[in-house]
Parts: sequence; C-alpha cells; structure tokens
Amino acid sequence: GLGGWGLAVVCAAKVLRLVCWGAAERTGTARAALQRGVDRYTHVDLYIRDADAVNSLFSRYGASIALVVHTAAQPSHDWAAREPLTDFSVNATGTFNTLKVTVPVLISQGRGGAIVVVSSVAGLRGLPFLSDYSASKHAITGLAKSVANEIAQHRIRVNTIHPASVPTGMTTPELFPLVAGAAHTLGPIFMNALP
Repeated sequence: GLGGWGLAVVCAAKVLRLVCWGAAERTGTARAALQRGVDRYTHVDLYIRDADAVNSLFSRYGASIALVVHTAAQPSHDWAAREPLTDFSVNATGTFNTLKVTVPVLISQGRGGAIVVVSSVAGLRGLPFLSDYSASKHAITGLAKSVANEIAQHRIRVNTIHPASVPTGMTTPELFPLVAGAAHTLGPIFMNALP
C-alpha cells in the first residue's frame, strides 16, 4: 500500500453517499482500515465541490504532494434522479476543483508527471436513465482532454479511464426494471452490469 512507499496519506472526504444511502454507507470501514494500516494517515472532512477548502488543503501540503487520487461515483439512480445537479456537481465540479489545484503543484515540482482521471463508460457514450451522471462523466472526459493539451509542455500527461459497471455494491439495481420494462432494446448497453 501507500504506507509501504513511505508516503503520508491524506484522505479528504466528506461522504455525500451517507446522505444518499444512510446506514448502508460503508466507507467508514475503509477509513478505519486506513487508520489502522497506514502509519501516517490523516483524514480531512471536506467537500470536493468546495474550491476554497480544496485550495486550503493543497496549500497546507504544497510541494510534498506526490500522488492525488480523486474518485466520485453515482450514489444511486433514485437519489440522483431527485438531485441531479448535486450528482453532476460532485463529479464535474469536484474533478474540476481537484485538477485546478493539482496542476500547479505538478508544474512547480518540475518533474513532469501523470494525472489519471476516473471517468466512466458513461463519459464515452450516453447511458439511458443516467443523463446527469453521463453528462458529468462527459464533462470530466472533456476537462481531462483540455488539461492534457494545456500541460503537455510540462511533461505531464493526463489520461482517463472508463470503467463500466462492476459488481462492487455501488451498482444501481433500480435501473434493471427501467431497462427491461421501459426500453428493452437498450439492454445490450448495460449487458455487463446485469446480474
């Protein structure tokens, strides 16, 4: 793990999924495992959509930053349907804020580097019944392409990865009846996500 590399690990998170899933939210288990398993682990409560908080965190650690991992995922179809702009902003605005502070750090270090942005297959094609999520993942795919062009001169590459549905416990089973009942011809788009 990261602790084995001699790195301090700072986890900046304020779990919005707790709002979505309530008691079913299990990131506390992962946090406890990190606290036990990584000697130099620090947890910071902040929303990645809060640009001032993200800037403050990066200012605190500055040139000592060696790796930034940013993840955001759709909490649930039903919840996202009720609050589509929140879902969109967690993905798009959170990624924008993270890149906005990461890029100057990498440039100032003068060593080049790499940024990997976690998008989704939804960032490559429109997924039915997931328009807010798909739009947010298209946004961060476009953002990554733009940033890649801007910082290539500094020997910093930017890549995106586009995972499809994986049975991680974060899947959205409430989509299956929508796909099967409302638009059965759309099933092949979700084929790898079906049980």
